[in-house]
Amino acid sequence: MPRSGASSISFPAFRGTTRRLILANLFAYFALLLTGALSRSAAEWMVGVFAFIPGVFLHGALWQPLTYSFIHLGVLGTAMELLSLWFLAGFLEQMHSPNWVAGLYAASVLGTAIAAAAIYGVSSTLGFSLPVIPLYG
Repeated sequence: MPRSGASSISFPAFRGTTRRLILANLFAYFALLLTGALSRSAAEWMVGVFAFIPGVFLHGALWQPLTYSFIHLGVLGTAMELLSLWFLAGFLEQMHSPNWVAGLYAASVLGTAIAAAAIYGVSSTLGFSLPVIPLYG
């Protein structure tokens, strides 16, 4: 059955929680980029401190589940992540409240960190050795 009427294709609105999340991610990306331009060892230290490393988290780095999503290493990966965040969060923010979108983002970030820590913890308990790979982005 053919559609009747005009359909518009446009970018979602860039406001509210969507704008705040994207701007926070861009700020963190450029801060890491500037730090890397000044000192490579300082940038590596920042990634080691703020990226999610399950073994380090399980030994006391409790901030990592909240900060790893703001660490971005490549230009193309960062652009795609933020573009998909803009489209998805912008669409959801039209249907739900900005607080709902912020809660969904926080639950997704924390849920991923908890799953990674659980996989790491269970694998070491079962005797498997997983390589230490930081979670970021």
